[in-house]
Amino acid sequence: MRWAALFQLSVMLIAGAMVLYAETGGRRFFQPVGRARATDRAVAYQQRDHTDEIVFLGSSQCGSMIVPDRVEEGLAERGIEAEACVLWLAGAHAATRYTAMRDLILRHGKPRLVVIQVAPRTFDADGEDIEQYVAGVASLGDALRLVGRDVLGRWRLAGVPLARGASACLQHVLMSGSYSVADVAARSGSRWHYSPDDPAHAAARNAREVAPGTEEYYQKRLAVYRAEFQSFRTHDMPAWFEATLDIAQAESVPVVLLFDSYSDRGCADLGGGHVDAALRLIRPMARERGVPLWIAADIDPALADASSYEDLLNHATPEAACRMSRLLGSGPVADVLLGTAGGGPHPMETEVE
Repeated sequence: MRWAALFQLSVMLIAGAMVLYAETGGRRFFQPVGRARATDRAVAYQQRDHTDEIVFLGSSQCGSMIVPDRVEEGLAERGIEAEACVLWLAGAHAATRYTAMRDLILRHGKPRLVVIQVAPRTFDADGEDIEQYVAGVASLGDALRLVGRDVLGRWRLAGVPLARGASACLQHVLMSGSYSVADVAARSGSRWHYSPDDPAHAAARNAREVAPGTEEYYQKRLAVYRAEFQSFRTHDMPAWFEATLDIAQAESVPVVLLFDSYSDRGCADLGGGHVDAALRLIRPMARERGVPLWIAADIDPALADASSYEDLLNHATPEAACRMSRLLGSGPVADVLLGTAGGGPHPMETEVE
């Protein structure tokens, strides 16, 4: 009799969790799943109000390229006092950016500006990226929309957000405890640790995390990118990205795009096709919506040199990140906030090639 009662209670709790999850679209339940780092950062973002902040949204490329303290220093050079924050999700593609914009950025305080990092890989999605997104970020509706178009037929993943949502509901009901995130998910969100009070310690820590690229590793990654280029524009990724811009503009949240590519060597080895294809998609989207488009290598020409990347293709070194972040703050970000975008040393792109 006791076991029957416990079973009935369990069924009721799970059913209630599922109903609550379905009613909210899963949008409140960015909860830890196996302590996934992407989920850690999403949970950390939810724990604060980000009103009037400068928010950078993107993939690990964004996390490695933006150091919020340096952005704030650059803004201060132009007489602007503002806080910066990075919300980066490993392996993020266009669908990840959409979900993060809708369920995190637009629900936790209205930012002063959102800078969306975009790269050639934003519009590619291999099986691993999709699985990571569904397991750690997607709501049930988003998962069904994406997985239903997955050429690998991963329908089994559609149940993951539902299970995650039910688990989160039970966690709230039974534990009502707070989730403590790792220091990697701190307010700033940067991949690199930077402390103006202890630069030597920060530099040593960054050095431990950087794995200098080797020629063998470079060739392996290059092969992956070439394969992705052959399947460019899979899974309706351009539509997801357009939806990201549209929902931000519908909420009157200022948005700009920051295109982060590869070094000159990477572009040459890829034949430039991967980059060109991405820009052909992005430029019309930006122009039609009046959204500024910045090219990272135009803001910091040193990013064209492979030495600025710790893996030779697209993850900036701590030194390059600090330099780029300060240039962003003192240049185009300040221009937008002061209403002078389009002028100065870092004009936005206005033409479609």
